[in-house]
Amino acid sequence: MARKQAKKVASKFVRRFIVEGYTETHYIGLLKSIFPSSENDNPKNCEGGGAKSVLREAKKEIEQGNYSEYIVIFDKDTDSPANDKLKAEIRKLPIKKEIIIIEPCFENWLLCHFEKQHSTHLNCEDYEKRLRDNYIPNYEKNNVQLLAKYIDREKIVQAIHSCKQVGQYFANYFSINQHID
Repeated sequence: MARKQAKKVASKFVRRFIVEGYTETHYIGLLKSIFPSSENDNPKNCEGGGAKSVLREAKKEIEQGNYSEYIVIFDKDTDSPANDKLKAEIRKLPIKKEIIIIEPCFENWLLCHFEKQHSTHLNCEDYEKRLRDNYIPNYEKNNVQLLAKYIDREKIVQAIHSCKQVGQYFANYFSINQHID
């Protein structure tokens, strides 16, 4: 008779990021390499699909309860009121979690590594173009080498100060304030 697989229970605090795509996955990997912490596991990449896909995957993972905390990150430009019910269901689950909606997209957050936060009225293609034309030549989503080449410890600290709303999440999750003067 086959044995049932026991449910994994975290014996120490471990945080799981559930993100929309490769850009977010690579960025979190970059943070982990610059600000190491045993609390942060590798992120779950939902490989695009927008907010609904991320929320569905997050709900599944949170219900499994294999981690101490879950951080769900997706772009506002992929969200809609149709996802409100799913967000409410996730918020009711009895485990520590946070839903972070980057407005309008993750590229806006990346731009904060190079300049002060600005309005969020541009569309995502405009943020990508601004990154490509001014700060990260040949920027394209999903290119981890480009992020690692142009975003360093100093730029991350700059972004946290430039865009406090989003920056504070990353500062807390990676204990960045402990690593800076």
